[in-house]
Amino acid sequence: MRQLLASIGALMLAVAMLMTASGLFGTFLGLRSSLEGFSKEWVGLLMSAHYGGLVLGALRCGRLINRIGHIRAFAAFCAMAAAFSCLFPFVVHPVVWVLLRSAIGFNMAGMFMVVESWLTTQASDRTRGTALSIYMMVTYLAAGSGPLLINLADPAGQELFLLAVMLFALALVPVAVTRTRAPVPVEAAHFGLRRLYAISPLAVIGCIGAGLVCGAAYGMGPVFAQSLGLRVAEISGFMSVLQVSGLLLQLPLGRLSDRYDRRSVLTLATLALALVSLAIVALMLWHSLSDIG
Repeated sequence: MRQLLASIGALMLAVAMLMTASGLFGTFLGLRSSLEGFSKEWVGLLMSAHYGGLVLGALRCGRLINRIGHIRAFAAFCAMAAAFSCLFPFVVHPVVWVLLRSAIGFNMAGMFMVVESWLTTQASDRTRGTALSIYMMVTYLAAGSGPLLINLADPAGQELFLLAVMLFALALVPVAVTRTRAPVPVEAAHFGLRRLYAISPLAVIGCIGAGLVCGAAYGMGPVFAQSLGLRVAEISGFMSVLQVSGLLLQLPLGRLSDRYDRRSVLTLATLALALVSLAIVALMLWHSLSDIG
């Protein structure tokens, strides 16, 4: 475990900075767009644009990483994300913000590709599940800490934009100065969703389901909380709990996936999530009926 942590420590620090910036910016942008008078339809599109950029980046960033190397590519993606984050206050228009949000998502995808491909080369088959669990724990903890930073300044001001820019820029420092050898570029593999589904249908379905759930919760969560009349501090706490709670089972599930069939572990985790979700829906319906009565 110590050897694994030593080999991925710089990457995890970069991920912490990156996801703190993302957690802050995602929640803050949802609040700020409402303050700017954007309709809920535009706010939803704005939040979805981030994930559209992620998909496009996942398809296009690999070639750039192979061409210029992991470290320089990561630095370029961080710099572009920081630059695009600076532009939001200059043009307050929903169309422009959607395009900027998509561009940030594109660069985030590139940074994720650098980190995750680098991470897999540092882990063996026996430690890969543990390494990915540590990665996900850092991701959730940092993303959940980001919304709490909203309390440092007025969401109607410019300070939170600057804070997000600073965190994006700082994310490149651990990767730029690490002594860990970067992965050797590999030949690009070309395959579509159909082939990926043929290789591992359960993984594809699980990723799509997780993306739909997380995208809706993280994207529209701040707007939903605001519609309930929660204050800024309460909204930040709501989003923080929502994201941090995701790390609780990461390490146990990672260790289970190293010992047992990963498809079985994924299936059981999905069933548990479905049961909890049904319980939440039933509780909300019960409260609604109680209020009507």
